[in-house]
Amino acid sequence: MTLKDVQFTEANFREIMGRVSGIYDSTDPDLSAFRQHGGKLIMWHGEAGPAVPPAGTIAYYQRMGGSARTQEFARLFMLPGVAHCSGGEGPDKFNGLGRHHRGTGRSGVELHGAAPSVGEPDHQLAGLLPLGL
Repeated sequence: MTLKDVQFTEANFREIMGRVSGIYDSTDPDLSAFRQHGGKLIMWHGEAGPAVPPAGTIAYYQRMGGSARTQEFARLFMLPGVAHCSGGEGPDKFNGLGRHHRGTGRSGVELHGAAPSVGEPDHQLAGLLPLGL
């Protein structure tokens, strides 16, 4: 399929998205296999990004298994004033792993230590508060 083959119709859009949605979509909140293998997830979202509204990220986080269960392996940090990926008036430069990682000698890092609780600033994340959902 080339660009010449693409017709810009709703039916064609749905057909193309059906082919690639399993690869590119991040809409499935079931991360149970990741969690069961000891995975840890740090998510952040700039609240001033015009392209990707923060409500979608918050809704995804809420669907990941409920507040208490999700916070066993994941945290979501909201960055006020930060645009999509970087820029804006907010604190867009921070150490997202900070005190929570160390090299493993393998590819990747190992997260350790207690995650900050809701309302407790993690100064490695520029004093940002974890979202209490």
